[in-house]
Parts: sequence; structure tokens; C-alpha cells
Amino acid sequence: MPRSPFKILDKTLRSTGAESAELQRDIWNNLPEPRQLTIDKMTNALPSDLIEAFTETHYIVHHEPPFTMNIGVFCPDLEKLMAERKALCAAFITAWNPFAQQLSDTENKARQHTMKASLSQRGLAFIDGIGQHPGNGWPGEPSVLILDMGREAAKTLAGQYEQWAFVWADQTAVPTLMQPD
Repeated sequence: MPRSPFKILDKTLRSTGAESAELQRDIWNNLPEPRQLTIDKMTNALPSDLIEAFTETHYIVHHEPPFTMNIGVFCPDLEKLMAERKALCAAFITAWNPFAQQLSDTENKARQHTMKASLSQRGLAFIDGIGQHPGNGWPGEPSVLILDMGREAAKTLAGQYEQWAFVWADQTAVPTLMQPD
């Protein structure tokens, strides 16, 4: 079973005394390859081709200007957005195609609308986006980047909408692929 990137990163940060997000990011960027450290406990639960597809997907945030997040790659635009909004973390989640089973656009739009209404009702700030694989033909899935949604809350939300995985980032602004419990 792979170790959590957060345990590895936390141990590394403790051993170096790193406190700032910039220093944490520098340490993260110098961790040894492969970037499998960015996948949280997934290899025992999902087929490798699905993990690969999720990892290769471009997670596009429709902010001004729009920006793209990639798993395991520091995202300066995400870092800037989180700093501007004073957010400590962010989650990128969709309600489309539960358990990777394609639904009709009507069903998917209704699911996404329900999720966004729930987020608004809870007072959570979010920005629309889309998860799009660059070449496997799977349709892009409208998603939201939810600011200040903690890891456990994101796991719960992704599980509620029957998602195999979601993207989460802390102040290091390195998007991590995670799986709901």
C-alpha cells in the first residue's frame, strides 16, 4: 500500500523545520520521483488505467484568467488564488458520471446543480471548472474548485456524489489525487 503523500511531506517538513508555503513547495518539488507520492491510497482500490487517466487529466479552473491544474505539479495560479482568498486548501470535485458511468447530460446537469446549490447553501466559495483528459475521448466533466474545503469534507462530498476520485491541494498548491473513504 502506498504511503500518504501528506505523511511523507509532513515528515520531510518536520525534519527541515519548514514553515512557509514557499519553503514547503520547494521541498515538495525536490522530493524524489516518481510523483506517485501525489496519489493517496488509490492503487489498491482502482484499476491502474483509471488512476492513469485521472492523473493525466487537466483540471481547468474557469477563473479570470483561467488556469489548469495537473496532479503532482505546483500550480502558481492556484497558489495566487488561495492567497488572494485567504484559503488554506481547495478541492476540485464533480457530480458528473458517478463511478465513471456515463449518464445523460440532463442527469449530470441536475446532479451538478444540486451539488452547487448545496455548496452555496453552506456558504462555501467555489469557482466553476472542468476536468478534461487531453486525449482519451472521455467527455469533459464540469466541476467546481471549492476554496477552504478540508480533506475530510472533500472526501465526504466526493463520496456523496459517488466519485472514484477528486483533486485536493493544501497551501503548497500541489494538486493531489485522492479517493473518498
